[in-house]
Amino acid sequence: NLAFDEVSAYEEDCQGHGDPCGLALGRTSAYDGRKKIFFNSTPTLKDSCRIEREYLTTDQRKFFVPCLECGEMQILVWDRLDRRTDIALYRCIRCDYGHIEADKTAMLKAGEWRPTAKSIDGARGYHLPALYAPVGMWSWKSSVAQYIKGLDSAVEMKVFVNNCLGEPYSDDNIRVIDPNDIENLAEEYTADLQLPIGAAYITAGVDTHPSHADILVMGWGKEGERWVLEHHVVQGDTNQDETWQEVYVHLQKVYLHPSKTLLRIAATCIDTGGHNTDAVYRFCKSKEHEFIIPIKGSSDRSAPIIKKPNFRKDADIYLFPVGKLATHGRVYSSINKSIAKAHEIRDGLKRGEFIPFVGPGLIHFPKSLPKSFYKELTAPKAKWVKKGSKAHLLYESTAGVADHAHDCMRYADAAREFMGQNIDEISLQLSGLTS
Repeated sequence: NLAFDEVSAYEEDCQGHGDPCGLALGRTSAYDGRKKIFFNSTPTLKDSCRIEREYLTTDQRKFFVPCLECGEMQILVWDRLDRRTDIALYRCIRCDYGHIEADKTAMLKAGEWRPTAKSIDGARGYHLPALYAPVGMWSWKSSVAQYIKGLDSAVEMKVFVNNCLGEPYSDDNIRVIDPNDIENLAEEYTADLQLPIGAAYITAGVDTHPSHADILVMGWGKEGERWVLEHHVVQGDTNQDETWQEVYVHLQKVYLHPSKTLLRIAATCIDTGGHNTDAVYRFCKSKEHEFIIPIKGSSDRSAPIIKKPNFRKDADIYLFPVGKLATHGRVYSSINKSIAKAHEIRDGLKRGEFIPFVGPGLIHFPKSLPKSFYKELTAPKAKWVKKGSKAHLLYESTAGVADHAHDCMRYADAAREFMGQNIDEISLQLSGLTS
């Protein structure tokens, strides 16, 4: 007998000797007719998942359980799990009866394995998602919680698809955000006269290009709630000091809080990854006392929002690495939360209930922003790439679509993280001054 455990995690090539499974199977050639081969694994990525390939050659058995109301035999699938209630209910495909978690014991006891395909060589295959976990182990409610986490994170959605559904993950599982859905969130406010209520701390992010610099000014409130205050595009050669003087004009702006307190931009992160690195260094060096700092994206998968700086002797300045994966993920997490909140508000209105657009991590957008801003904000797309036995999440820009607004928002977030201030406490203090 030969057993392969977690086979989808194996390397494709075993130290240059070939497929590890093929090598092991070769050792069983003397036992044809008597051998038993067992493959077991959590799936990984679609089209490169070994357990999926093996399963598709079998009779693809699934576990059928009865409805406790009408007796209809059926497999448990995600779409029949009713997530609208506090307790997850499993709805029968025939009579729509709602089964509670405790019903699983009787359902599983009366269940049976049934082939759903014709095997190529007589092999049996079994698919058992976490939805079948016995009472006291992984619950339906736990699957719902993991799914909700996945709405904010492609990494968490992969956990849901692989572990809860027992299916290989594909980029189709990644939620594609329509720029129009974000534009529909836009509100009537402007930072020119007074900051919107809730914004108590200000940072900025600057994305640089040979012919222009993009500036995004963000206001921050308690629990990560944020407001786009202003967005500027400064035209000009970013290797020239004149262009940076114009950028500086925007970074010097003073904002009026509802408490009548005047607030300045606390910190600014400026990208150095283009063809104007030296010019950015010069500008930041002259303004470092104002916490205007140079940054460079870090592809290190474990890199935080912003890391400890590296000293650049050639420029006599500290350069701060910014985690690409961490900042991309946080921007999209907030966008997804905001869209989900908008849907909650819409459903509430249907019931005659008013739900305000406030809450942890939400992003507010002023109606003054152009359509191009929202396209740029959603330009990077998440995808999974398999390297060896491991899958890695990457963010790639859409061909022909600029991603300046998205990068500016990442940098403004890094500036907030750089300062390390307790914005919840600052918000509380300023709200106490508001009449």
